[in-house]
Amino acid sequence: MTATPVAPGDRYLICTDGLPDPLPKDVLDGLLREYDDGRAAFEQWKAAIAVGGPDNITLALIRIADQ
Repeated sequence: MTATPVAPGDRYLICTDGLPDPLPKDVLDGLLREYDDGRAAFEQWKAAIAVGGPDNITLALIRIADQ
């Protein structure tokens, strides 16, 4: 297990293999840069469906909030 410090504004994508298997990392990164939080998650899901989504596509995008 690895521990990494988090900072306000950091975002973490947690997903099943149904998202990154059909979509290259640069596509996933581009959508995260283009859209904010909920919209980014929706656009990633939509992109995986558009290329055939051969597996279960489950994801959560988490943003570390200011305290």
